[in-house]
Amino acid sequence: IWPNIVSEMVNINIETIEPIEIEVQLTDLYGNRLQFPQKIMVSGREVVSYDVSTYAAGVYLISIKSKNGIISKKIIITQ
Repeated sequence: IWPNIVSEMVNINIETIEPIEIEVQLTDLYGNRLQFPQKIMVSGREVVSYDVSTYAAGVYLISIKSKNGIISKKIIITQ
């Protein structure tokens, strides 16, 4: 996930061996869910970008969920 300190677009590099459905979720530190895009991926490597420019400055969590589990990373949104 880059950049970590972001004001407009956040990028997520995802690598898979087989096609897999994922859910990318953005939450604030209070647990409020802000974004629920679904994407079906093909095998290989893909970069997914999301616009976060409409969100208030602060610390957020990006969670990537699949049938294999959940990965969460912290990002900081600035204005």
